[in-house]
Amino acid sequence: MRATDFVVAYKRLPKREIEFIVAHVRIPFESTFAYKGMIADSSTTREDLDREAAEHNEAEESFARFHDEVRREYEATGFFKVDDDYITQRVKKEEMIHKAWSTMFDESDLQELVFGYQSDFDDLEDDMNDDVSLLFYQ
Repeated sequence: MRATDFVVAYKRLPKREIEFIVAHVRIPFESTFAYKGMIADSSTTREDLDREAAEHNEAEESFARFHDEVRREYEATGFFKVDDDYITQRVKKEEMIHKAWSTMFDESDLQELVFGYQSDFDDLEDDMNDDVSLLFYQ
């Protein structure tokens, strides 16, 4: 069962996702690829760095609150319940990712170039279906 199918069916996060969330360690902005790329670009201004750092720190704070909520509920109940709004957002985000993924590979025939033949692409897509939800926690 795909992770999102599990969430829809049981209105809770799969254990694998809970473990991922709880294991998250905050990353300083200066350790991110975004920062390193901005520093390497001579056109980057101090204001650009400050704006990007503020966005990074806001996202880290938001995830930290979510992390704490998940950890507390998981320790108390052994699972983490999600509401219908969470499920709706998750399904929409996953659909957007799959559409972009399909468009990227369908338009360029990269799946044959990179993976050799269709069944490898299908296996990768199945793996992606299991992992895609880990990208979009708020």
